[in-house]
Amino acid sequence: MISAMFFARPRKSRRGVSPKETLTQLLWISGIFFLCYSGFAGSENQPSQAICLEYQWDPSCPPRGRNPLYLASWNNHYALKTNKYLEGFIDLEQGPNGALRFSDAMTLTAVFQVAKQWPMKSALISKWGWLPGQASYELGTTRDSRVYFQISPTGNPEEAVELLSKEAVEKETPVVVTAVFDPSKRITLYVNGKKKAEETRHIPDRCHNGSAPVKLGLRFEGLIVKIRMSDRALQEDEIARLHNQFSALLPTGVPCKNWTTMKREVLRNEPAYLGTTKGVRLFKEIDILPYKGSYLCPGDLDNDGRIDFLLYKNGNTYTVPGRLTAIDFDGNLLWEKGDLSLKEHEKCGSANVGEKGTTPALRGIATIFDIDEDGKNEVICELWEENRPMLYILDGATGQIRHGIPSPLSMDIRQPKILGGRQSSRSHPVIRIAYLKGRQQPPSIILKYGASNGLACHAFALDSRLNRQWHIEATSNSMGHVPTVADVDNDGNEEIVLGHMVADHNGRVLWDKGLEFGWHADTTEVAAWTDGGDKQILISVCGTGPVYCLDWRGRIVWQKSREEISHGQAVWVGNFLEENDGLEIIACASGHSGQFVTLRGSDGQTLAGFEHKKQLPAYPDFPQVVNWKSTQIQSLWIPQDRILVDGAGRVIAELGEQDAYVQEKLRCGTSWRPVGAQAFALDILGDEREELILYEPYEGQSIFIFSNPDSEQTLKKYVPQPAAYNIRSYF
Repeated sequence: MISAMFFARPRKSRRGVSPKETLTQLLWISGIFFLCYSGFAGSENQPSQAICLEYQWDPSCPPRGRNPLYLASWNNHYALKTNKYLEGFIDLEQGPNGALRFSDAMTLTAVFQVAKQWPMKSALISKWGWLPGQASYELGTTRDSRVYFQISPTGNPEEAVELLSKEAVEKETPVVVTAVFDPSKRITLYVNGKKKAEETRHIPDRCHNGSAPVKLGLRFEGLIVKIRMSDRALQEDEIARLHNQFSALLPTGVPCKNWTTMKREVLRNEPAYLGTTKGVRLFKEIDILPYKGSYLCPGDLDNDGRIDFLLYKNGNTYTVPGRLTAIDFDGNLLWEKGDLSLKEHEKCGSANVGEKGTTPALRGIATIFDIDEDGKNEVICELWEENRPMLYILDGATGQIRHGIPSPLSMDIRQPKILGGRQSSRSHPVIRIAYLKGRQQPPSIILKYGASNGLACHAFALDSRLNRQWHIEATSNSMGHVPTVADVDNDGNEEIVLGHMVADHNGRVLWDKGLEFGWHADTTEVAAWTDGGDKQILISVCGTGPVYCLDWRGRIVWQKSREEISHGQAVWVGNFLEENDGLEIIACASGHSGQFVTLRGSDGQTLAGFEHKKQLPAYPDFPQVVNWKSTQIQSLWIPQDRILVDGAGRVIAELGEQDAYVQEKLRCGTSWRPVGAQAFALDILGDEREELILYEPYEGQSIFIFSNPDSEQTLKKYVPQPAAYNIRSYF
């Protein structure tokens, strides 16, 4: 059961609290409320009454919120089971009537069990916030599993006072931790009722009373069974009694993996609106029911000046297209190749040779581009044939083979014998088009293979006849999932930001930060923050974070902390906040849950933070930058929410009354890889703004094209755009 004990005394900073008011404000957290008095005697200089809130969970009162932690059970015991990849948390806001806005004395207690400590701080209780000036207090564990307690008197993290326990807490062992702040006197940490650290010098006389919400379980991995928060500085005998009372809540000798995860309940909050548009306007729906659940590549296949689509399904276990289907703008079939009996994607992931894996497939190698510059577009793709991946250049209009070779990304790369012939999980082959020798020379084909730190990484450059130009082999974390093509050093030749590594036009590695940055890069981006300024490189690091900004020589310009961005799933660049000068960066800060932070491009300063309004039970998938209002102002399409937002998460436009129909046809979140309404942002209607092309790669039955409401909706001659041929999405 989650419960709340509330004790009140008059305070200048708080108004009185009635049981009815408290009940109302706690319903969204708990569902059950009761009022009682503290059993602890007050000290000589403290009244006996105090504000005290306790939180505990069971099936009758499961955790709730926009992205809550999971409830888990073991032998009639219940606890919150957290996992960094689930990226959930409990949002207590400020507590009933602001009761958790402690500015004076406080005591925080947590009963928990650590399953895994990531190389960053993991917060059990946090009132720290994303924005400058909002840090208050935080209790958690450090990267070496010691307990920390932070107090900021000013709201700025750099001015915080931190106390650390000398010893680490043991993994998979129940522990009761209590932190005490007695203003101007002491900050003390108790572990299992015993004092483990104390500081009595230079103690702040107050804690910053900021507006950041109180959250539980940020970045923590393990079990949380109880949280107690009081505005009294408890004494040692009281803390000893707390330990005796709480120590039996978690059974000993039961590792976290043995706890059974139960279903969670998710609350959805209404988004904030800017009211800048009336929504979107449907331009076209293309029925793809005969080929439903396909990855999508846009481009002019038949060279009639209209946008067409290559649809493909991954066959076998290696993220290689197995069936290719080309349709025109009206949905008419142009041609098909491959295994036409393939009705849905095969799965990829860790599996023996020839066996299906368990991890769902990601986008494979396929794109549409005039690679030989003859004025007609080709399809450049892999295709699984005769038990191996082939690389083809196909005529876009007919599908006839112009050139073909066994893919350089052979099975020796994807399933090397030294690893027992097994494929690494999350294999991700990617194709890019790059002008390695300037725009006056023909472009090259770049193939990249990475597999989430599981295998050595490889990159190849090929010409328009598939002749090899260069090959790079690197460490398992040198290359990321979403590379970027750009002329980073302004020499007229495009370079490849492969992840933690940058290669020049000759295949020479300019630098490789793989060993320094650790885990692979999820995404990369290149931007100049001022007109005519030097380009800088953004790298978002999977698993451990953070986001780095570097110059083209590999020198760090600025970086965020791993506490701020614990899993840098993706970064996007644009003018997302009209009221601010320059470009901003929106970073998916917490991996797979969809917490976003907006940063100033020039120095990385945090400007805003927001979250998904809806939660599908898996990926946040990949938002898309859209020139929706103009080419000078960018918005971000959030696939899960099916809305366009600015850099503060305020809604620019939504699907409105068409949302339910789109959801019905795209079946977002219903597949074995639940993703949202994926989007391409392309200018196809001729007013320089971009349209939204929506699809869903696993169950989607239609392709939708939406325009701005005031668009004349006149189709113009299609011009190839990097967003179409250098696709920046897993899906």
